[in-house]
Order: sequence, then C-alpha cells, then structure tokens
Amino acid sequence: MGLTIVITGAAGFIGQATVAAALRHGHHVRAITRRPTDLFPNPVETIALDLAEPTDTLDHALDQADVVIHAAASMSGDPARTARDTLTATQNLLTAMQQTAPRARLVLLSSITVYDATATTITEDTPLDPHPTRRDTYAQAKLAQEAALAGTPIETWIARPGAVFGPGRIWNAHLGPTFGPLLLRLGSAGELPLLTRESCAEALIKAAETPVPGGGHHPLNLVADDLPTRARFLAALGPHAPRLSLPFPWTLLALVGTLLSPLPIRLPGLLRPRTLRARFGAKTYSNARAQSALGWRAGQPFENAMRAALEPPL
Repeated sequence: MGLTIVITGAAGFIGQATVAAALRHGHHVRAITRRPTDLFPNPVETIALDLAEPTDTLDHALDQADVVIHAAASMSGDPARTARDTLTATQNLLTAMQQTAPRARLVLLSSITVYDATATTITEDTPLDPHPTRRDTYAQAKLAQEAALAGTPIETWIARPGAVFGPGRIWNAHLGPTFGPLLLRLGSAGELPLLTRESCAEALIKAAETPVPGGGHHPLNLVADDLPTRARFLAALGPHAPRLSLPFPWTLLALVGTLLSPLPIRLPGLLRPRTLRARFGAKTYSNARAQSALGWRAGQPFENAMRAALEPPL
C-alpha cells in the first residue's frame, strides 16, 4: 500500500514530474495548485488553494498525509512577491503541518544556491552563505526558507537540487545573460550543477519513502553524476545554442557592483559580487550523500540527457 503524499506547487515544472513519479511508485497523491486545473489523471486528488492565504482547505489537504513534498515557490526576482509566495507560503505550511499532520515527513525543495558563495567544493558539509542579503532574491528566499524550518520538530529531507532542466526549460543562470543571438559567457572553469527534471522528481519521491535517520533536518544535494563544463553544455545544444558566444570575466561585473554598492539602489543579481561568485566561480559538486541515503542515481551521460530534453514533444 502506497503513501499519501501531498505535493505543493504540483502544477509547476518540477511539481508535475513529481506527481508522475509518485504515481509510478504506487502512491496516492494530493496535488496542491494555486488555481483549479485538469492537468492530472483521475487518481490524483487536486486541491486548489493559495498557500500564502490561511485557509481551512490546507488542513483538509494535510489530513492523514504521510509525506509533504513542498515544491511551491516563487521564481520571480520581485522581493515582495517572493516574500509572499515562498516565505509566507512556507510558514503557513509548516504551521499547518504541526497542527494537522505532526507525524508527516517533509521533503523541502530548496536549492544548491544556498551555499557559501566563496566555496569551491560543494557538499552538504559546506557552510551556508553567511551574507544572504548580498545575494539575489531567489537565494535569499531559499536561505530564509531553510531558516524557518530550523525551529520546527518536523522530520525533513532538505533537497537542494542544482539547475533542473528538461523539455521546455534548457537554459540556466550559470551560463550568463543572452542578448538576442549573443551569449555573454561569464564563467569558464568548473562544473555546472545540473539535474534533469525526471531525476529530480525521482529523488524527491525516494526521499518521501525514506525515513530521516534520527529525525531532524537532513540536507541532500541533488545533481547529476555527469556534470558538464559550460563549453560542453553549449556544444551539446548544437544548433539550439546562441549563435555568438563572447567570453567575459564575471569579476569585472563584480567590480562594477562593488563600486555601485554604496548607492541607495537595489542591484540586480548580475551586479552582486556574491551572486556572481556563486553562479560563475569554479566549483565542483557532490551527490554522494543522496546516493547513499536514498539509493538514488542520476547517472545518465549528460549528452543523452540533453538530447532527450531537446526532443520535440510527441
């Protein structure tokens, strides 16, 4: 008999794949979406609610839940929207879980971006960034999301995926900005922390099925076994790559950001030195703990994964 798994953000890019993975594993799924949807087949119980607004519907959604996979979050760079849709939503969910489903396990979808921007080797033992206000809005929100969890007794796997890609979403912030056919390539050395959407969803379901050793909150980095360089990523894109690629030292942008930092303005991520270092500095990543704890592998060769992601939908 499967678990009753509540999945927030179920209509999102990762959420939809996670619902499909849960069904393949034989679990009963309650899919929480902000708006009514007919995305999911009949076995899925779809519940439309806004997590940022306290409502009794959330208590109903959590009733008798075995696991909650919290994938709902704002991808916007707007601080107010992110505060509402990521932080307030998470706090409401944590409060409701403690009241309605205190024995349920939580799988929190965080991000690899939470680590110290200056670190060059990223494992679960790498310190979190000690200067969150110097990072971009998304990184700040993920750090605050994990901090909110720290004060709760909820048994939690903190999943920290890298840049998740798949059909319809190929590009990521670790490559640099594009201007029409031109890519301003800001990094050169180091690995890209990539993960396919299907591998990410599989890891989330395996975490849902796996007790947290000793309870508490345990982080797991989710990246592929085969991580490409930026040059290898662009080569795998083939004709889908930007026609022009101009290498540009990210340190120059960091210098501009440092000079502008005394001004009373909010700098974009691409002018924040710590954000630039986190995205474009030379780093290596490990998924060894997730493999050991969950029996999970993301071992597909990168070029195969990219080829599948670029295939047109049937």
